[in-house]
Amino acid sequence: MLIDKFEQQPNEKRLREIKYDKWLSEEEEITSVQIDTELYTGSADDSGDPFQITSNGIILSGKSVSYFAEGGADGNTYKATFKISTDFDQLREDEILFRIKEV
Repeated sequence: MLIDKFEQQPNEKRLREIKYDKWLSEEEEITSVQIDTELYTGSADDSGDPFQITSNGIILSGKSVSYFAEGGADGNTYKATFKISTDFDQLREDEILFRIKEV
């Protein structure tokens, strides 16, 4: 499920957070997150720094995930897929698009 879209410059490193508290039950917590990225539209030539998402971890409340987004080539759009699992054995996949644009 596509949950958001962001635009950022190639040289930015941005910290963001996905909040799952409305989806999780009151006692439930996130136990793991896996993040995959791929080129969505644009050129496969990633001159400069490649686009990457790095997880900063599961927030202490266990209800959200923070991550850094950085790099990528001007004009490209990248898709990041976040796969979370919970201590209630639920699995969820969410996608976010990142459009890279030099200003």
